[in-house]
Amino acid sequence: RGMYNFPKILLLHQLTQQPMGVPMDAAEWPESWKKVEFKEYPRMPKALLPAPLPLASTVQETLLRRASMRNFHPKNVLSSTQLSTLLYWGAGLNTERTVQGCLESSVRFYPSGGARYTLEVYLYFRGNPDIEEGVYHYNVKEHHLEQLSAGAESGRAVRALPTYPWAYDAPLFFFFTSVFDRAMRKYKERGYRFAALEAGALLHNFYLVSAALGISCCSLGSAFDQQAETILDLDGVHEGFLTALVVGLPA
Repeated sequence: RGMYNFPKILLLHQLTQQPMGVPMDAAEWPESWKKVEFKEYPRMPKALLPAPLPLASTVQETLLRRASMRNFHPKNVLSSTQLSTLLYWGAGLNTERTVQGCLESSVRFYPSGGARYTLEVYLYFRGNPDIEEGVYHYNVKEHHLEQLSAGAESGRAVRALPTYPWAYDAPLFFFFTSVFDRAMRKYKERGYRFAALEAGALLHNFYLVSAALGISCCSLGSAFDQQAETILDLDGVHEGFLTALVVGLPA
């Protein structure tokens, strides 16, 4: 019976099949469809990141090493350079290219439907000598971290998430969210599909960069949407949690 056993999912599938009504001629698009939006927390403390390193691994070597790794060293943490490199190549701006018709340069190292880039990247980092333990938002435009909460309390909140015990050994939790309106104002209901597809592309990009850096990562399929949105202070409607990833040094 397929999706008939899940009528709500069937309804969502049908609603996201509807025509989008987007003119083929970009000259007819309103400016809000062209402008790329960047979320920032200007009042929050900043954690600066060192310059990212180039990736020396070949595509073939990276693909062969790409895997979900569930054994993390429970005490070792990532260096600031490793974190910076992972964020830049995983979700950063490709400043070598621009998108024609967009008001701001927006191209990343992963695809996005219509270059709307609905996703935001948050992370809990256990901390190292340069970066304090806490929950951060990645400012993709400036390539730095914006601290949302700090200290052991933030760590306790993340460790309370209902997920696999081995995930708590990882010093780095990524939370990927979507500002849904960025895609849906242009693509209507189908924009929800584009946001989910973009999250999959971003997730795989982090897998590839992790493999190139020789560090371990694993995505989490656990259902802790509301808990994650509470940690990140999101309403779940304008911006909502989609998926998570843990990263660390191999045990």
